[in-house]
Amino acid sequence: MFIDSHNHITPWSRDALQSREELVTSAKNNGLWGVGISDHYDIGSYTPDGLEWVFDIRDYLQSFVPYKKTLSEARKSDELSFAVGIELGYLPEYEDRLKAIMEEKDFDYFIFSLHCIDGACPGDAGHNFYTGSLQEDHERALEASIKGLTQFPDVHIFAHFDYTSRYAPERKSKMLYKDFPDHFDRLFSLLIEEGIALEINTGTIDYLRRRGYEGLAVFPDEEIIKRFLDLGGELLTISSDTHGPIHHQRPIRETLEFLRYCGVKRLAYFENQKAYTHPI
Repeated sequence: MFIDSHNHITPWSRDALQSREELVTSAKNNGLWGVGISDHYDIGSYTPDGLEWVFDIRDYLQSFVPYKKTLSEARKSDELSFAVGIELGYLPEYEDRLKAIMEEKDFDYFIFSLHCIDGACPGDAGHNFYTGSLQEDHERALEASIKGLTQFPDVHIFAHFDYTSRYAPERKSKMLYKDFPDHFDRLFSLLIEEGIALEINTGTIDYLRRRGYEGLAVFPDEEIIKRFLDLGGELLTISSDTHGPIHHQRPIRETLEFLRYCGVKRLAYFENQKAYTHPI
Protein backbone atom coordinates (compact mmCIF):
# COMPACT_ATOMS: atom_id res chain seq x y z
CA MET A 1 0.00 0.00 0.00
CA PHE A 2 1.66 3.28 1.09
CA ILE A 3 2.47 5.54 4.04
CA ASP A 4 -0.19 8.10 4.97
CA SER A 5 1.58 11.20 6.27
CA HIS A 6 -1.42 13.46 6.88
CA ASN A 7 -3.45 12.56 9.98
CA HIS A 8 -4.82 14.34 13.04
CA ILE A 9 -5.30 13.19 16.61
CA THR A 10 -6.97 14.53 19.72
CA PRO A 11 -6.43 16.77 21.64
CA TRP A 12 -3.70 18.28 19.49
CA SER A 13 -5.98 19.02 16.53
CA ARG A 14 -9.15 20.62 17.81
CA ASP A 15 -11.30 18.87 15.20
CA ALA A 16 -9.82 15.39 15.68
CA LEU A 17 -11.71 12.49 17.24
CA GLN A 18 -9.05 9.78 17.44
CA SER A 19 -6.10 8.83 19.63
CA ARG A 20 -2.71 7.78 18.30
CA GLU A 21 -3.59 4.17 19.10
CA GLU A 22 -6.88 4.38 17.20
CA LEU A 23 -5.12 5.93 14.22
CA VAL A 24 -2.53 3.15 14.08
CA THR A 25 -5.16 0.42 14.44
CA SER A 26 -7.32 1.94 11.70
CA ALA A 27 -4.34 2.30 9.37
CA LYS A 28 -3.25 -1.30 9.96
CA ASN A 29 -6.78 -2.60 9.35
CA ASN A 30 -6.79 -0.76 6.02
CA GLY A 31 -3.50 -2.21 4.85
CA LEU A 32 -1.28 0.87 5.14
CA TRP A 33 2.46 0.48 5.69
CA GLY A 34 2.73 3.39 8.06
CA VAL A 35 1.27 6.66 9.29
CA GLY A 36 2.43 10.05 10.40
CA ILE A 37 0.68 12.55 12.62
CA SER A 38 0.50 16.13 11.35
CA ASP A 39 -1.64 18.13 13.68
CA HIS A 40 -3.04 21.54 12.83
CA TYR A 41 -0.91 24.53 13.76
CA ASP A 42 -2.71 27.59 12.41
CA ILE A 43 -1.47 30.72 14.15
CA GLY A 44 -4.08 33.46 14.05
CA SER A 45 -7.01 31.12 13.34
CA TYR A 46 -9.62 30.45 16.00
CA THR A 47 -12.47 28.06 16.71
CA PRO A 48 -15.98 29.51 17.17
CA ASP A 49 -15.41 29.46 20.94
CA GLY A 50 -12.21 31.49 20.64
CA LEU A 51 -9.52 28.82 20.91
CA GLU A 52 -6.49 29.34 18.68
CA TRP A 53 -5.49 26.39 16.46
CA VAL A 54 -2.11 25.90 18.13
CA PHE A 55 -0.55 23.65 20.76
CA ASP A 56 2.62 23.33 22.81
CA ILE A 57 5.31 22.16 20.39
CA ARG A 58 7.63 20.74 23.04
CA ASP A 59 4.83 18.75 24.70
CA TYR A 60 3.79 17.41 21.29
CA LEU A 61 7.29 16.23 20.42
CA GLN A 62 7.93 14.77 23.86
CA SER A 63 4.64 12.86 23.64
CA PHE A 64 5.24 11.25 20.25
CA VAL A 65 8.93 11.16 19.34
CA PRO A 66 9.36 8.00 21.50
CA TYR A 67 6.95 6.20 19.12
CA LYS A 68 8.86 7.06 15.95
CA LYS A 69 9.65 4.04 13.79
CA THR A 70 11.15 4.05 10.30
CA LEU A 71 9.71 1.91 7.53
CA SER A 72 12.73 -0.38 7.54
CA GLU A 73 12.43 -0.84 11.32
CA ALA A 74 8.71 -1.49 11.06
CA ARG A 75 9.10 -4.17 8.40
CA LYS A 76 11.46 -6.12 10.64
CA SER A 77 8.81 -6.34 13.36
CA ASP A 78 5.67 -6.56 11.20
CA GLU A 79 4.45 -3.23 12.55
CA LEU A 80 3.55 0.11 10.98
CA SER A 81 6.06 2.88 10.59
CA PHE A 82 5.27 6.00 12.60
CA ALA A 83 6.45 9.53 11.88
CA VAL A 84 5.90 12.88 13.58
CA GLY A 85 5.00 15.84 11.41
CA ILE A 86 3.00 19.03 11.70
CA GLU A 87 0.57 20.82 9.38
CA LEU A 88 1.50 24.49 9.28
CA GLY A 89 -1.35 26.76 8.26
CA TYR A 90 0.23 29.61 6.33
CA LEU A 91 -0.59 33.25 6.96
CA PRO A 92 2.06 35.72 5.75
CA GLU A 93 1.98 37.81 8.94
CA TYR A 94 3.23 34.80 10.95
CA GLU A 95 6.09 33.69 8.70
CA ASP A 96 8.76 34.23 11.38
CA ARG A 97 6.90 32.19 13.99
CA LEU A 98 6.27 29.36 11.54
CA LYS A 99 9.91 29.30 10.46
CA ALA A 100 10.96 29.10 14.11
CA ILE A 101 8.92 25.89 14.48
CA MET A 102 10.75 24.47 11.48
CA GLU A 103 14.00 24.70 13.47
CA GLU A 104 12.80 21.72 15.52
CA LYS A 105 14.88 18.79 14.27
CA ASP A 106 12.70 16.10 15.87
CA PHE A 107 9.99 16.59 13.27
CA ASP A 108 10.09 14.14 10.37
CA TYR A 109 8.36 16.55 8.00
CA PHE A 110 6.45 19.81 7.66
CA ILE A 111 3.19 20.09 5.71
CA PHE A 112 2.33 23.44 4.14
CA SER A 113 -1.39 24.24 4.13
CA LEU A 114 -3.43 27.21 3.05
CA HIS A 115 -6.67 27.25 5.03
CA CYS A 116 -7.20 31.02 4.93
CA ILE A 117 -6.43 33.65 2.29
CA ASP A 118 -6.57 37.40 2.86
CA GLY A 119 -8.41 36.86 6.12
CA ALA A 120 -11.10 34.62 4.62
CA CYS A 121 -11.31 30.85 5.10
CA PRO A 122 -13.06 28.74 2.41
CA GLY A 123 -14.03 26.03 4.90
CA ASP A 124 -15.26 28.39 7.61
CA ALA A 125 -17.74 31.13 6.68
CA GLY A 126 -16.92 30.53 3.04
CA HIS A 127 -19.23 33.32 1.92
CA ASN A 128 -16.40 35.67 2.90
CA PHE A 129 -13.97 33.91 0.55
CA TYR A 130 -16.12 32.95 -2.44
CA THR A 131 -16.81 36.48 -3.58
CA GLY A 132 -15.96 36.26 -7.29
CA SER A 133 -16.42 33.70 -10.01
CA LEU A 134 -15.23 30.15 -9.35
CA GLN A 135 -12.34 30.82 -11.73
CA GLU A 136 -11.30 33.92 -9.79
CA ASP A 137 -11.55 32.17 -6.40
CA HIS A 138 -9.47 29.19 -7.52
CA GLU A 139 -6.92 31.54 -9.07
CA ARG A 140 -6.57 33.48 -5.83
CA ALA A 141 -5.88 30.27 -3.96
CA LEU A 142 -3.28 29.06 -6.44
CA GLU A 143 -1.55 32.44 -6.45
CA ALA A 144 -1.49 32.54 -2.65
CA SER A 145 -0.09 29.00 -2.55
CA ILE A 146 2.74 29.88 -4.90
CA LYS A 147 3.61 33.00 -2.90
CA GLY A 148 3.54 31.14 0.39
CA LEU A 149 5.60 28.19 -0.82
CA THR A 150 8.17 30.62 -2.21
CA GLN A 151 8.70 31.78 1.39
CA PHE A 152 8.81 28.22 2.75
CA PRO A 153 11.00 26.18 0.39
CA ASP A 154 12.03 23.85 3.22
CA VAL A 155 8.59 22.31 3.80
CA HIS A 156 8.16 18.72 2.65
CA ILE A 157 4.53 18.35 1.54
CA PHE A 158 2.05 20.75 -0.05
CA ALA A 159 -1.37 19.71 1.22
CA HIS A 160 -4.72 19.67 -0.62
CA PHE A 161 -3.83 21.94 -3.55
CA ASP A 162 -7.52 21.77 -4.56
CA TYR A 163 -8.87 22.81 -1.15
CA THR A 164 -11.14 25.49 -2.62
CA SER A 165 -12.94 22.84 -4.68
CA ARG A 166 -14.51 21.51 -1.50
CA TYR A 167 -16.57 24.44 -0.35
CA ALA A 168 -17.39 26.52 -3.44
CA PRO A 169 -21.08 27.42 -3.82
CA GLU A 170 -21.06 26.04 -7.37
CA ARG A 171 -21.90 22.33 -7.50
CA LYS A 172 -19.36 21.71 -10.28
CA SER A 173 -16.33 23.08 -8.45
CA LYS A 174 -13.42 20.89 -9.55
CA MET A 175 -10.08 22.51 -10.40
CA LEU A 176 -8.93 21.83 -13.97
CA TYR A 177 -5.48 22.26 -15.47
CA LYS A 178 -6.84 23.85 -18.64
CA ASP A 179 -8.26 26.75 -16.63
CA PHE A 180 -4.94 27.59 -14.92
CA PRO A 181 -2.05 26.21 -16.99
CA ASP A 182 0.37 29.01 -16.10
CA HIS A 183 -0.40 28.80 -12.40
CA PHE A 184 0.00 25.05 -12.26
CA ASP A 185 3.24 25.16 -14.24
CA ARG A 186 4.67 27.76 -11.87
CA LEU A 187 3.48 25.79 -8.85
CA PHE A 188 4.88 22.49 -10.10
CA SER A 189 8.20 24.00 -11.12
CA LEU A 190 8.55 25.38 -7.59
CA LEU A 191 7.66 22.06 -5.95
CA ILE A 192 10.06 20.14 -8.17
CA GLU A 193 12.92 22.59 -7.69
CA GLU A 194 12.58 22.55 -3.90
CA GLY A 195 11.83 18.83 -3.50
CA ILE A 196 8.34 19.37 -2.07
CA ALA A 197 5.81 16.57 -2.50
CA LEU A 198 2.42 17.20 -4.09
CA GLU A 199 -0.32 15.72 -1.91
CA ILE A 200 -3.39 14.03 -3.37
CA ASN A 201 -5.91 14.47 -0.59
CA THR A 202 -8.76 11.96 -0.53
CA GLY A 203 -10.84 14.35 1.53
CA THR A 204 -11.39 16.47 -1.56
CA ILE A 205 -12.36 13.34 -3.49
CA ASP A 206 -15.06 12.67 -0.89
CA TYR A 207 -16.38 16.21 -1.28
CA LEU A 208 -16.51 15.92 -5.07
CA ARG A 209 -18.51 12.68 -4.81
CA ARG A 210 -21.05 14.44 -2.62
CA ARG A 211 -21.32 17.12 -5.30
CA GLY A 212 -22.35 14.59 -7.91
CA TYR A 213 -19.07 13.75 -9.62
CA GLU A 214 -18.79 10.12 -10.68
CA GLY A 215 -16.22 7.64 -11.98
CA LEU A 216 -12.77 9.04 -12.71
CA ALA A 217 -14.18 12.56 -12.41
CA VAL A 218 -14.14 12.31 -8.59
CA PHE A 219 -10.33 12.28 -8.65
CA PRO A 220 -8.08 15.29 -9.33
CA ASP A 221 -7.95 16.36 -12.94
CA GLU A 222 -5.90 13.78 -14.83
CA GLU A 223 -4.13 16.55 -16.74
CA ILE A 224 -2.89 18.05 -13.48
CA ILE A 225 -1.19 14.79 -12.49
CA LYS A 226 0.23 14.18 -15.95
CA ARG A 227 1.59 17.72 -16.22
CA PHE A 228 3.34 17.34 -12.87
CA LEU A 229 4.99 14.17 -14.18
CA ASP A 230 5.82 15.74 -17.55
CA LEU A 231 7.67 18.57 -15.82
CA GLY A 232 9.77 16.05 -13.91
CA GLY A 233 7.76 15.73 -10.71
CA GLU A 234 8.65 12.63 -8.71
CA LEU A 235 7.36 13.28 -5.18
CA LEU A 236 3.65 12.60 -4.65
CA THR A 237 1.78 11.48 -1.56
CA ILE A 238 -1.72 10.12 -0.99
CA SER A 239 -3.39 11.44 2.13
CA SER A 240 -6.52 10.29 3.90
CA ASP A 241 -6.29 13.41 6.11
CA THR A 242 -7.96 11.47 8.90
CA HIS A 243 -9.54 13.21 11.85
CA GLY A 244 -11.20 10.02 13.07
CA PRO A 245 -10.77 6.29 12.33
CA ILE A 246 -13.68 6.28 9.88
CA HIS A 247 -11.73 8.49 7.48
CA HIS A 248 -9.51 5.58 6.51
CA GLN A 249 -12.62 4.42 4.66
CA ARG A 250 -12.00 7.22 2.18
CA PRO A 251 -11.11 5.97 -1.33
CA ILE A 252 -7.40 5.45 -0.72
CA ARG A 253 -7.13 2.24 -2.74
CA GLU A 254 -9.07 3.74 -5.63
CA THR A 255 -6.80 6.81 -5.50
CA LEU A 256 -3.77 4.56 -5.68
CA GLU A 257 -5.18 2.90 -8.80
CA PHE A 258 -6.02 6.29 -10.31
CA LEU A 259 -2.44 7.48 -9.89
CA ARG A 260 -1.17 4.29 -11.49
CA TYR A 261 -3.53 4.98 -14.38
CA CYS A 262 -2.03 8.47 -14.71
CA GLY A 263 1.47 7.03 -14.93
CA VAL A 264 2.68 7.46 -11.35
CA LYS A 265 5.28 4.82 -10.49
CA ARG A 266 6.32 5.77 -6.95
CA LEU A 267 4.99 7.52 -3.85
CA ALA A 268 6.91 9.59 -1.34
CA TYR A 269 7.24 9.53 2.43
CA PHE A 270 9.50 11.37 4.86
CA GLU A 271 11.70 10.32 7.73
CA ASN A 272 14.02 12.63 9.67
CA GLN A 273 13.28 15.39 7.13
CA LYS A 274 14.51 13.34 4.19
CA ALA A 275 12.42 12.18 1.23
CA TYR A 276 12.14 8.51 0.30
CA THR A 277 10.01 6.79 -2.31
CA HIS A 278 8.60 3.33 -2.80
CA PRO A 279 7.11 1.72 -5.94
CA ILE A 280 3.37 1.31 -6.31
